[in-house]
Amino acid sequence: MSDTKLRSSARMLVMLLAIPASSCSGESPTLRADAPRASEVDSDSSQQSSAPPQVSGSGLAPDANLEPWRIELLELAFDAASRLPLDPHVKNRSKIQAEVIDACIEHGLFERAEEYAAEVADWRRGVVLGELAHQAARRGDIANADRLTAAARAELLSSIAAEEQEWRSQSILAKMALTELTLGRTESVLKLEREIEHSERLELVRAKAHILPEEDLELQVDEYQKLLESKDFEIMRNALSGTIELHDRFYEREQVRSQVEALVDEGSRTMPSTMRFDFMCRLTEQALQHGDRAHAAKRLEAVQRVFDEARWIPEDHVPGLARLGSLRFRTGSTSQGLGQLGAALGVFEAERYRVPDVFRGDALRPVAQAYMEVGEPENALSVYRKLVEEGALNPNSRPRAQDLVRTALALVHLNLRPDDALRSRIEELGRGLGEPW
Repeated sequence: MSDTKLRSSARMLVMLLAIPASSCSGESPTLRADAPRASEVDSDSSQQSSAPPQVSGSGLAPDANLEPWRIELLELAFDAASRLPLDPHVKNRSKIQAEVIDACIEHGLFERAEEYAAEVADWRRGVVLGELAHQAARRGDIANADRLTAAARAELLSSIAAEEQEWRSQSILAKMALTELTLGRTESVLKLEREIEHSERLELVRAKAHILPEEDLELQVDEYQKLLESKDFEIMRNALSGTIELHDRFYEREQVRSQVEALVDEGSRTMPSTMRFDFMCRLTEQALQHGDRAHAAKRLEAVQRVFDEARWIPEDHVPGLARLGSLRFRTGSTSQGLGQLGAALGVFEAERYRVPDVFRGDALRPVAQAYMEVGEPENALSVYRKLVEEGALNPNSRPRAQDLVRTALALVHLNLRPDDALRSRIEELGRGLGEPW
């Protein structure tokens, strides 16, 4: 370990030990002591565990009453992710397992999410436990927020002890800070935040914008403006994200809205095209969410100019056209919007040979989502039938598993129930995962 990393890890360890007990409950974490921790799993490989670690009763609120078919798709997705062997695929396995857990959290399946977390074999276990703690804090469930934070803290200490890459510890630390912020523990937040790099502060910046005292609004906008002059990518990204949160929160105040929109328009000019496009789309989407279709239509013209001026690879061009089509439809230009959605599929067909098969699903899923946003579920299902077959082309099971998981999760997120044929095909692809990986 380098001297710089050693000093950073030592400082983080001292900080963690200094946080008051109220911030990290002394209750035993849900995870059993014999569950593998980050320090027990090599960063690149590990032996396959003979049996998954067990969890005890969590005490969390009962899981939400989700439709059975959506539960079944989540189960299929987690099974597909867990089929990847730990050796040598622990990173990819844990990554897509965490995506399923995030989806469970999104849909209120907190007990299921915690059960699944016990099967994550690397540092990402700490991240998902930290997010579960954050969600408990949001519900006002302080006991479980503290219990889960203690479990995330144990994973963080394990990661430090294993001398893993520091950004992994930072990801867990950021979730802990988010929970402390939600619980109003200002002193703990300050201690944690001092150890968090700008690259991991995005969620914290957004959360702070939501609880900013109204009297501090002008000062905060000025601060974001100064940060945008830093020319540091991570700092600028965080400042723009915080500004967009303020845009949503104070949308009805026209002067503030105009000020922050100008800040985003100008401040995002030097950002990558995909990121600038996303920021400007989000401003337009917020206008629609606030029922301001006229202003959304005006914003959309600026978004279209940004899109037209950029140079796109096909796997970014297709989702961009789909997003524009959805926005165009929702601002009142229905035929133009549907035309852009059709154009997105046309670009995919024309440029398909240039898109590696592992990225084709990522290009097409946003088209299906856009069709759902404009009330065209049959067209969305048609896109899913196509992308499922595209995802099955790779001879290796690892990328097929990743694509299958993301497709299942997208169907759950959109509440788009697959027909019998599509469902059978998804299940068949899940059963077919295996060597070669």
